Amino acid sequence: MKFLHITDGDKKFIPSFMDFIKDNFHEGNHEFIVYSRFKKRKINGIQFLRLNNVFSLFEVRKKIRGVDGVILHGLLDFHLVANLLLMPQKAKFHWLIWGGDLYCYQHRKKSLKNYARYLIRKLLVKGIGNIGCYFYGEVALAKDVFGFRGKWRKCLLYTSNASDAYFPNKRLISNSKRTKFLVGNSGYEANNHLLVFQKLHAQKEFSDFLVICPLAYGNSIYIKEVIDRGHDLFGDKFEAKQSFLPHQDYLKFLQEIDIAILDSSRQMGFGNIVPLLCFGKTVYLRHDIEPAQTLLKVGFRIGDVKSPRITKLSPTEVQQNISLSAREFSTNNLVLHYKTFGFI
Repeated sequence: MKFLHITDGDKKFIPSFMDFIKDNFHEGNHEFIVYSRFKKRKINGIQFLRLNNVFSLFEVRKKIRGVDGVILHGLLDFHLVANLLLMPQKAKFHWLIWGGDLYCYQHRKKSLKNYARYLIRKLLVKGIGNIGCYFYGEVALAKDVFGFRGKWRKCLLYTSNASDAYFPNKRLISNSKRTKFLVGNSGYEANNHLLVFQKLHAQKEFSDFLVICPLAYGNSIYIKEVIDRGHDLFGDKFEAKQSFLPHQDYLKFLQEIDIAILDSSRQMGFGNIVPLLCFGKTVYLRHDIEPAQTLLKVGFRIGDVKSPRITKLSPTEVQQNISLSAREFSTNNLVLHYKTFGFI
């Protein structure tokens, strides 16, 4: 089976995903294109086609007719959505949900423009044949708000969510007595940093600690508010990471964390949750959202953000999470997931 992969030019996940395809499947069965409004989104070695261009439109239509399946690597750009609505054979589309392309429906009532865009997105999603994601709750939401009628392909999506690199032969064990907290995964309000700060500030069990917030991207005004509040409450026990780290360096950073608190009301930061669980770290999520509920059903020990106290997992619980992670988040599992799409 032959597949066309359409991306808007993401450089965080696509290059490593292409390597994954090359290492595990017949590379000749997969063609990648960058379909974007912006030339700066070009990726080396991938054909670039401009959105909202009639010649590009007909070229993409031709490519779609010549393959067995189309993999949509996110639908974040509305202009991509609008152009795809004009494409044929949508039943063979596989939409890999990225998060913002699903939860954007929450803004539909803020303006007439937003509502019009929501209706156009709904027209596209109703015709798509498949959704790829790890959490079924996202499929149920797509059915509810966009009228999705296709099939669910359970999938970990990218190597950031499933990698043998997360299972080192020798785990990093910190000799520091300082407890390191990771709060949030980005600089967006949905992380609820300020509420978590209040909880940690009120908890006196940890006398020697460091609160760390990854804030390399997000809302700049909100990021400043988080940094100012962090320094007000914790002084030199607060650290804001405002620069992107290379992937391997970021993994080393996550290995040094003791407790991660991700207080979001929707699926965010799964690319952080997976390695943290694999490394045996204590992870706190909201238990009333799909990610926590799914992980708890699998058997993972996940703390509840709404608990009155924040504590570390016991050694037995840590080992339980590591063992389950090896089963759920291996490269082999990612390969098996994509075989259900028809990859060979």
